[in-house]
Amino acid sequence: GWQTTWHIYALLNVAVAAPAYLMLPRPMRSPLTSHIKAGRTLPGDGSRESRRAFILLALAFACNALVAATLSVQVIDLLKDSGLQSATAVSAASLIGAAQVAGRLAEFLLRRNVPIPATGVFAFACLPLALVLLLLTDSYIIAAGFAALYGVSNGLVTIVKGALPLSLFGPDGYGTLMGRLAAPQLIAESLAPFASAIALVSLGGRASVG
Repeated sequence: GWQTTWHIYALLNVAVAAPAYLMLPRPMRSPLTSHIKAGRTLPGDGSRESRRAFILLALAFACNALVAATLSVQVIDLLKDSGLQSATAVSAASLIGAAQVAGRLAEFLLRRNVPIPATGVFAFACLPLALVLLLLTDSYIIAAGFAALYGVSNGLVTIVKGALPLSLFGPDGYGTLMGRLAAPQLIAESLAPFASAIALVSLGGRASVG
């Protein structure tokens, strides 16, 4: 079953991936390291405004990752708990992928006229609206509206995560900046399935744990 599959994946990570990572040669000193030692700061380490922007951006990305990772595991159960039949819940959830593609296509067509910060605001604003619809879901129409808004948000955020830091901080130290932004996102994503399952069980909902 799926539990055995995940156990195999975990074993491969511990027995194969981790030793391979530890055996990698140490990276050579990069020009970026020289710049830092010469007194140059990385994006997010400069002025008070730069640090504040970095913290807010990292927090926004992490919160979004937490919600997205939770919904990826629990969305069908949440729709079923709202009163939808299993087939209806699956049908509504299947719209998320199509909405993601639609959102990315719209961004591609409109990118010349819509700056990336505006795209980011729209993408992040769609998520709480989608969650409100999820809470109000009692029919396929509302569930489809949730799936559409959530899918568009998720599709656009994928683009925003790469483009917005570049727009705000510029290209210098971009790789290091993205690594620093990714750390809280990965932590949130790793905690989300367990935290959401515990929360749903505590609140009396069905969680995808069995």
